[in-house]
Amino acid sequence: GKVSGEADVLVLAAPKDLDEKALFAVDQFLMQGGTVIMASSPFSASVSQRSLSLQKHNSGLQQWLAHQGFNMEEKLVMDKQNLPFPVPVSRNLGGFSVQEMRMLDYPYFVDVRAQGLNSDNPITSGLPQASMTWASPIMVDQSKQQGRRLTELLRSSNQAWLSGDMNIVPQVNASGVSPYVPVGEQKSHLLGVISQGRFDSYFAGKNSPLLNTAASDKPAENGTAAEEQGDKDTATNAQTISGVIQRSPESARIILFSSNDFLSDSVISMTSMATGGQYLNGVQLLANTVDWALEDEGLVSIRARGNFNRTLPSMEQTTQAFWEYLNYGLALAALLVVGLVQRQLKRRREQEYQRWLAN
Repeated sequence: GKVSGEADVLVLAAPKDLDEKALFAVDQFLMQGGTVIMASSPFSASVSQRSLSLQKHNSGLQQWLAHQGFNMEEKLVMDKQNLPFPVPVSRNLGGFSVQEMRMLDYPYFVDVRAQGLNSDNPITSGLPQASMTWASPIMVDQSKQQGRRLTELLRSSNQAWLSGDMNIVPQVNASGVSPYVPVGEQKSHLLGVISQGRFDSYFAGKNSPLLNTAASDKPAENGTAAEEQGDKDTATNAQTISGVIQRSPESARIILFSSNDFLSDSVISMTSMATGGQYLNGVQLLANTVDWALEDEGLVSIRARGNFNRTLPSMEQTTQAFWEYLNYGLALAALLVVGLVQRQLKRRREQEYQRWLAN
């Protein structure tokens, strides 16, 4: 029911089914001027070697976030600017079965880069790229943000759209192409945000949930003296735990990322396959956030240097086909040139040989 007084930052990574006591602890930590870093979404993915599924995820913080001015629609952001999804494919080569990884277009892996990263904030200014997997759009209630400083950290590209489909298995048609077609309006969606300033407690005007717990946990004792001592202890504990901090100081901050899975081991493994190297930008993002919350910007700038393979930006299928055929054409042209040069040299050697025989 409370957060340790030694804590400077509270990180909630994919919180699930928080009860009222836990919610009270989060709320009162914020009211004391703390920083709450949260990675949360209405959905969570279950990933294994043989299956991929999506289920609804109850964090227990939805009403609390709405009270503080943040809502997340129960939809997923899909973006044409994305990281591919690695799928193992078996091929038959001369009677031998060979398994290889095939990269499929997967709009659920939102590739946030360039204008999608806030270049003015130390958390994201040093990151070349960040991937938000199975993320939901953050909607900010501006009426509840009065007097606070709002900073947008992450945004999808302008080619993003929303989907309510729970089937997230990569789609492949007969020609081997991922047939994802945008549905509805395409625009940029907010995926990461900071709000700093005064917050009103969700429990303002309510009794502390710890008070009822303390009363129910009081042990039964016999004897008048014991009863009197128990009454005194109960009164003391009630004074200690029944207090509710109504409003936070200006130093309080909420940092929200709208994905439950971008820090999970399975997602890091898949994105590493897609990028061709160890992918730690999600962890880097969280580390930068903690450093910034602790006002240690020196570590942020040092750690964020060059930790990403600078891949080519995503391209349309027709553009990819153009460059692929152009590569084939240039290779054939180079072979033809080599053949012609070889033939010319052979003819010169034959002519020189004939001249030697004539002499």
